Amino acid sequence: MAQSQPPQDKRTDLTNAAQALFYEQGFGATSLANVAERAGVPLGNVYYYFKTKDSLVDAILVDRRAQFDAMAQQWELHEDPKDRLGAFLDMNEASREMVTKNGCPVGGLCMELNKDRSALGTKAADVLRRYMDWVTAQFQAMGRADADDLSARLLASIQGAMLMANTFHDPDIISRELVRVREWLDAM
Repeated sequence: MAQSQPPQDKRTDLTNAAQALFYEQGFGATSLANVAERAGVPLGNVYYYFKTKDSLVDAILVDRRAQFDAMAQQWELHEDPKDRLGAFLDMNEASREMVTKNGCPVGGLCMELNKDRSALGTKAADVLRRYMDWVTAQFQAMGRADADDLSARLLASIQGAMLMANTFHDPDIISRELVRVREWLDAM
């Protein structure tokens, strides 16, 4: 007798499909019909889980925060804050091909949602703020009084490299910038 498969979580399917589509083609260019099609869910059923596209974005932002928290928990296993920052840089290096193709999944969504200064833009910025706060905490653990400035410099450097890599279709831009960032950290 064949074992029955657990029922699929349609909400998760829709959230995953929306994340992928927003990342690949942008929030504005993605309709709920696109999301339904990618998730394999009838359009009418989308409204059972998400009344609006904004509520779907809210779910995605919750997922992004949870994903970051899970990564940060792994990075925190390193005793030295420089090693934790190194693990953060490793994550950026590992995603360089994906970022070159579609841009930064967090930064891109922040840029797009902040254009109209809506509550969604603020919520998206909170995800990036979570990254910044974590990086700042690492510099504070290193005893740096200028931790806020160093955090902004590190993240701006990485985000800039991601933008350039995406614009010029060159993942090596990210790799070269991460080498510079590592040298900068090592010199501290």
